[in-house]
Amino acid sequence: MNDFTYYLKWFAVGVMYYAAFMLFKKYLALRKENVNVSKAQTENYYQKYKEQFNEMLLEKMVSISWMHTDDILKEQSKMKICNVKSLILT
Repeated sequence: MNDFTYYLKWFAVGVMYYAAFMLFKKYLALRKENVNVSKAQTENYYQKYKEQFNEMLLEKMVSISWMHTDDILKEQSKMKICNVKSLILT
């Protein structure tokens, strides 16, 4: 009877390793499938907009420059409220 339990134990260990191997193999297959689905695609904006590309860049640059001038305008309005004379550097 002791030999039967010994072989049964090792059979169970073998089945567990086989099941773990099959689950791991399935996990790798699913992961590979998901990696292929989620590939990043780059866009070439120059080819997409062509003639409008320079205008688009100009608009973005103007919007960025307006962000900085807003700060200057706020400071100038504070100076006017406090009656502080601003110096004009030439």
